[in-house]
Amino acid sequence: MLNIEDWSNLPLSDRNGTYGGMAGAKRGVIYNNEPWMIKLPKRIKRVNVSELSYTTSPLSEYIGSQIYSALGYDTHETKLIEYEGKIAVACKDFRKNNEMLLEIRTIKNAVNEELAKILEKDFSGSAPSHLINLDEMLLHIDYNDILNSVKGLKERFWDCLVVDVLINNNDRNDENWGILRCDVRDRIAPIFGNGASFSDNLSENMIEDYMQNPEKIRNSALNTATAFHINGKPVCVRFLFEDYENSDFKAAVMRNIPLIENNMDEICKIIDNIPEIHNGKLVCSKQRAEFYKIGMIYRMNELMVPCYNRIRKCDFSAGGWMENG
Repeated sequence: MLNIEDWSNLPLSDRNGTYGGMAGAKRGVIYNNEPWMIKLPKRIKRVNVSELSYTTSPLSEYIGSQIYSALGYDTHETKLIEYEGKIAVACKDFRKNNEMLLEIRTIKNAVNEELAKILEKDFSGSAPSHLINLDEMLLHIDYNDILNSVKGLKERFWDCLVVDVLINNNDRNDENWGILRCDVRDRIAPIFGNGASFSDNLSENMIEDYMQNPEKIRNSALNTATAFHINGKPVCVRFLFEDYENSDFKAAVMRNIPLIENNMDEICKIIDNIPEIHNGKLVCSKQRAEFYKIGMIYRMNELMVPCYNRIRKCDFSAGGWMENG
C-alpha cells in the first residue's frame, strides 16, 4: 500500500511563488535537497453537494502521472502526500538550474511570416474559450520555428492525445505541456499537468450514483470531451476513435494501444495501491477506485482497441492511410 508522508514542515524553496496554473494553491519546497512543487486541492462550491468542498485534482495528478510513467513516458515525478492537513500531490521540479520551461501558450506567440499568413484563415469558429483549436495547434507544430525544430514533439502531442483519453484528461491545454530551454537548446519537457484526469470534480455521492447505473458509466466514459475543438465544435473521444482521419493520430494509436494493453495490470495496481483512508482523511474510496478502472475499461474495449483493429486491417500499400490519412 502506498505510503503517504507528511510534508507540512518542509522548508520553502526559492522557487516558491513561481508556479502558475489555475488548479489550486501551490507551494515550492525542498525535499531531499531538491526543489519540489506541492499542488493543493482547490476548494469548490456545489449546490446541494455538501460532502465535497475540494476537488480530487491532487489524486488525479498523481494517478495520471503514474500511469504515463508506467507506460514508459518521460513524466514528472509525483508523490501523494499530506500537507497542512490536506491530501496533496508533490511534483518534483524537473527544471535544472539553467533551464526554463516554455509553455505552448507562449511559444504560439513566436509566429513566423509563413505561419502568420496561414493563420489569417479563421479556424476559431464559436467554441468555449477553454478549448484549443486542434487545426491551429497542428499548424503550429508543423510551421512554428520553435516547435518544429524540437525532436519528437509531434509524436509526443499525438501520444498524449491517445493516453489522455485512457485517463480521461480533458485539460491538455496550452499551459499543460511545453519544452525546456537551456542556452537556446530546446527539448521536450516531461509530461505534467494531469490534474484533470479521472473526473476530478466528481463527489462521492455522484460516483455512487454512477456505480448504481452501469449504462450511465458507459455513456460518460465514451462521450466525454477532449481539450480541443474543430471549427468551433468540441471534439469528443468517440469522434476521435471512430471518425477522425489523420495519419499521425492513427500512428499514435498503433504505438500506444498495445503498450496500454501490456501494462493494464500495472495501471490498475497503481489505483489499487492508494489507501482509502489516511489519518482519518478520505484519499480514494473503493467505489472511486472502481469507477476509475471501469471507465478505462470501457474506453479501451469500446473505442481504443476497435480503432486499433480497424487501422491494423487497413491496406498499408500506396493509397492507404499512411499516405492519405
